[in-house]
Amino acid sequence: MTIATVQSLIADDAFVSEHWGRAPLLIPAAEVLDPPASAEQVLDLLRSRALRPPYLRVVGGPGKGLLPKEQYTKSRPVGHGWADDSVLPKVVADAFRRGATLVLDEVQDYLPGLARFCDALSARLGLRFHASVFVTPPGSQGLDLHFDREEVFVQQLAGSKAWRVYPQLQPLRPQARTLSEDVGEPLIQHLLQPGDLLYVPICAPHVAVAVESMSIHLSIAARPPAWGELLTDLCRDLTGQYAWSTEFPVGPPRTDAYEAEFATYAGELADALSSFNPTAVLGGLLAGTARPEPASSALSDLLDGLDSVTRWQQAAPSFRLAEGVTAGAADQGERIALALGDRLITVPGSLAPLLERLRTGARADELRALLADPDGIERLLGGLVLQGYVTTGPGDR
Repeated sequence: MTIATVQSLIADDAFVSEHWGRAPLLIPAAEVLDPPASAEQVLDLLRSRALRPPYLRVVGGPGKGLLPKEQYTKSRPVGHGWADDSVLPKVVADAFRRGATLVLDEVQDYLPGLARFCDALSARLGLRFHASVFVTPPGSQGLDLHFDREEVFVQQLAGSKAWRVYPQLQPLRPQARTLSEDVGEPLIQHLLQPGDLLYVPICAPHVAVAVESMSIHLSIAARPPAWGELLTDLCRDLTGQYAWSTEFPVGPPRTDAYEAEFATYAGELADALSSFNPTAVLGGLLAGTARPEPASSALSDLLDGLDSVTRWQQAAPSFRLAEGVTAGAADQGERIALALGDRLITVPGSLAPLLERLRTGARADELRALLADPDGIERLLGGLVLQGYVTTGPGDR
């Protein structure tokens, strides 16, 4: 196999036909690109006093379950308010010494690069990908043999962990639970080393144990919707189009008084189901299950852009007009109107050459040469970036 990433795997026809949703796959570190997050970033998150449940879980080990958050959090003053679930580092450290695994959920909320990685996967597959990190002390095991109702990609970041992955359960079971029955012989039994990539399909039982050193692994996962969930969503959408969304009359449930009305609504539902366009509807339902978070990187992108303005002499970033910006003559004198959606600002007409250069992208030193006052480049670019009219070009950071 050529150099692999999660993105390249889900775009590979052989992987999709032979493994996706069916069978596990192990790819050694020598054939895998660097992970989208690092062990150093994970440890920095764990050092942060701003980390809170439910982003942090403390898993006691096999048979012990989750440590109640009340045991490792307290209330403390923060600025002008209070944090009711501030983590107690000593309690968490003691639990870790006793073999507890620390789980960081939705890590992409803390790491913008990882968020962009998950967003790209979500856009490609129409499923909501999210990231978790498991930090397990030496010689310990976080969870019993179990299966997940998710498609999971595991990449080892630090240390090593012994994995066993068993054949996928048939039929696929919608609820996760502790396994007690025989699950057969493992399809994969391997000691994951830093960089190794492991794919665990939905409902494939698995178990992992850290060995001589602390183990840190990244889990990139997505939960495909069950057909029953899609059908429920379809009925819910149809309900909003009819009078069925009204409440059942208050009072004793006299079925004889309302059975005719109920039959009418059921008939309308049957008619709606018999006439809907499955091709058109399915796409919308799948988009809903992805639970997109539009503009989730808006603040990060804005801060990156302003940081690029600050560092233009050292990093030589490129700037360009944001997508959707239009420029035209304004009514008042020698000025240019910049429009973006329903927003409008005007700038001096002397900036026309600079705006034209921004259409294709340019470095700050190139733009500076087009100004009558070259020393004003930071103020000009900073204002345009802050208002959303100029962005840092793709790949420049």
